[in-house]
This record gives sequence, structure tokens and C-alpha cells, in this order.
Amino acid sequence: MTLYGPTTVSDRLRLDEHSRPRWDDVLCNDRRRAVLRYVLEADDEVAVRTLVSQIADAEHDATLGSTLLEQRQRVHAALRRTHLPLLEEYGLLEYERLRGLVVPAAQLSELESALE
Repeated sequence: MTLYGPTTVSDRLRLDEHSRPRWDDVLCNDRRRAVLRYVLEADDEVAVRTLVSQIADAEHDATLGSTLLEQRQRVHAALRRTHLPLLEEYGLLEYERLRGLVVPAAQLSELESALE
């Protein structure tokens, strides 16, 4: 018997595999959705720098006074520190930190319809 409940995201998903709100937690962020869409379309490994370029270019607004380089740095930090590790923990992709690559995982195909 577990007194404190599941300790990892993977444990929580195993307890409630069909819970729609669990996936909504993942999909509530625009950058995470963009990563998942891009990886699904590529259907192969994707370089993190490619993801950064795609997302930063889509988000960049020249009227805000920041450069595209600054935007790319912010996106890179957010992906590396937050979004990619979370998506990996949910079993949606594999994040190869040393090689700077993202590879689709088996569960990613389950979310394909939710990303459309």
C-alpha cells in the first residue's frame, strides 16, 4: 500500500491511463504542442536546434524590441530545462541530451488526434 501516492508522472499515468485531464496537462502549453507536432511530422529524430529555430521563428515579434537571437535563446532554455524533460517523462518522446536530439516515443501516436 502506498501512503503518499504515485511519485512520478509515469506512475500517475499508469494509475489512470485513460484520464483526459492528464494529457491536457501536457497539451496546455503552446511550445509543447509545437514540439510534439513537429516531431510527429518528422517521424524521425529531430535536432533540438531545429525545434528551437522553428518555434522561435513562429513566436518572434519584431515589434517587441527583442532580436531573433534573444528569442531563440529563451526558447532553447525553456525546451532544454522544462518542456523536453517533461515530454520525455510522460513517455511521448526520447530526449537525447548529449546528442541534442529528440526522437518520437511509442505513446506519441496516441496524441496525434489531440494535436490537430
